[in-house]
Amino acid sequence: MSRPRLPFADPDAARRHIYSLVAALACLIQVAVAVVDHLGPAPGVVWEPVVGALLCLGAAATLRYSRVSLSAVDHAVLVAATLSVGVQVVQAFGTPAAPAPRLYFTGVFLFIAGFSILPPRWAMLYTAAVYAVFGALTLTREAGQDLTLLAEMGLIGVLIGHLSIYGQQVSAKRAQTLLFQKLALTDPLTGLDNRRAMYDRLKQAFAEVPQGQDFAVIMLDVDHFKQVNDRYGHDKGDQVLQQVGAVLRAQVRAGDHVARWGGEEFLVLARVRDEGEARAVTTRLWRAVRDAQVEGLPPITASLGVAFASHADSLAGLLHRADTELYRAKALGRDRVILAGEAPPVPGRPPQERPLSVM
Repeated sequence: MSRPRLPFADPDAARRHIYSLVAALACLIQVAVAVVDHLGPAPGVVWEPVVGALLCLGAAATLRYSRVSLSAVDHAVLVAATLSVGVQVVQAFGTPAAPAPRLYFTGVFLFIAGFSILPPRWAMLYTAAVYAVFGALTLTREAGQDLTLLAEMGLIGVLIGHLSIYGQQVSAKRAQTLLFQKLALTDPLTGLDNRRAMYDRLKQAFAEVPQGQDFAVIMLDVDHFKQVNDRYGHDKGDQVLQQVGAVLRAQVRAGDHVARWGGEEFLVLARVRDEGEARAVTTRLWRAVRDAQVEGLPPITASLGVAFASHADSLAGLLHRADTELYRAKALGRDRVILAGEAPPVPGRPPQERPLSVM
């Protein structure tokens, strides 16, 4: 049984969705600014918010209705914003009146956009170029307010650059730490949890199992695995383990967990209400392994032993009981499921389903 997909499980899809919502919101804000400007003391069209609204609307529509990559949208927005601000800067500084402080704020926006989109080195060069344009045009004027705003703009640019580069370094270290943690808790061959990761899950489950509820530990061992390695080679043996791991991962229910316990052994933590549900879950896993195939090999079978948390005084006792039932299944002929406390088959009576011979 496959796990239910969460909405926006794909990080790229999630980012596109959030990006388009932010762009749409920014468009509405720019429209509001344009309306306020138009109704202000000096009525008329102020092109800065109009251009900004069109730019944001174009970005939102592109993200929502096309497959253009996020990187392409990022760079297109940066180029369009740069050209728009460049035209506004030249026009503002070319008039006798001093440019509005809002124009310097727009320059700060370009700093933020540059460090958000470009690699650090290119972002620093881009920011320096934008600041140089503002600085050159400001110094050609005689306006104290312009110099103050220019100095503040420069300080803000340095802070944005510092915080951006520092944030990227922190994010890189955090990603590296998460990767190392994942590697430390993952079996490299099957991609499942390893013994350490599963043991932590078992400890938590055993300590927190609610009154009146239960969970089962299902220990699975691939039958005749040593013979597979000896006869067909370790590469084929690895393929068997990978196939069994993939089958178990696909079959476990949401909220249950599967791990490679060691060698050819796997362990499943299954939350169950009673022994009947435990048998149904375990039988489904057993059948799925039986149906799995590796090219060039006979059918795969496995023996499974099941123990219940409600019957154990400690986690060590729980694992020991599951291990005991597993070896009882193997002693009774392999390729079967044995639950803790279950009576062995009557001597001389064949099991309900005859075991398949692997070798």
